[in-house]
Amino acid sequence: MQACGGAAVMGSIQQPTWTKGTTFPNKGLSFGGYSHQLKLNYVKTRRSYSYIEGSLVAGRPSSSVSVPLPEIGGDGSSFIDNGLSEADPEVRGIIEKEKERQFKSLELIASENFTYRAVMEAVGSCLTNKYSEGLPGKRYYGGNEHIDELETLCQKRALDAFHLDGKKWGVNVQPLSGSPANFEVYTAVLKPHDRLMGLDLSHGGHLSHGFMTPKRRM
Repeated sequence: MQACGGAAVMGSIQQPTWTKGTTFPNKGLSFGGYSHQLKLNYVKTRRSYSYIEGSLVAGRPSSSVSVPLPEIGGDGSSFIDNGLSEADPEVRGIIEKEKERQFKSLELIASENFTYRAVMEAVGSCLTNKYSEGLPGKRYYGGNEHIDELETLCQKRALDAFHLDGKKWGVNVQPLSGSPANFEVYTAVLKPHDRLMGLDLSHGGHLSHGFMTPKRRM
């Protein structure tokens, strides 16, 4: 996101064909409201030409100061979105070695099972770019309409998996790991000061159960 004349320009730009000193065109733009569209044509990528449409959200009247775009080198490298192999081959090589290790190993830890390709695509998608603090319909940041749709779908599937009526049960699908998820369940079914028992760590329990040593609690 780049500040430009009192407005915020949001979008992805890769190796455009304009030259140094060129500013955003004023044609077709008005600043009387709060939401406008800016058309960016003839965006050149490494392999093909495509069109990209950015969204210009004006929060206040535009400034008279022109903001030039960054200079682009002769090869356009400053705007190329390289893959990991080109951007950091050393890191890519380490990842490939780990992938080979996993393929050649038999992992007996269930939670370390090899992830499905579809899951890898989802967790490594453009959704990782977005702040989505809050709950569906009650976010701190804007632009979460698709995040809301996805989280609502996940909530519905969670209810369906346990054959629960959404009118009687609520569900939170935001815990980032097992321990917070467990804690949500505990606080949902237990009353204040209720006793909860867990296995000792050496007997198959988990650190989050409250592992005790002779000197202190872990």
